[in-house]
Amino acid sequence: MTLTGATNSNMKIRRQLDDYTCGLIIGRYLAKQKIAQISREMDIPKSTVSDCINRYNKTGTGVIVKRSGRPPKLSKRD
Repeated sequence: MTLTGATNSNMKIRRQLDDYTCGLIIGRYLAKQKIAQISREMDIPKSTVSDCINRYNKTGTGVIVKRSGRPPKLSKRD
């Protein structure tokens, strides 16, 4: 979940969480902290915190699967 540049100067630029930060979020969640409290203390949006927790509940791990990205325009043969 990578969000890039904002058009409004008041908005923060959001970046994808690293595995360590997601692990900290999961640790706090397992320690029975509320999502709002985790978000406030770590200064991370609630939606990002809940996405990390949902990924943990669904897969059993907080590791973000690497994406392949955009395919090349030309093949090796071209």
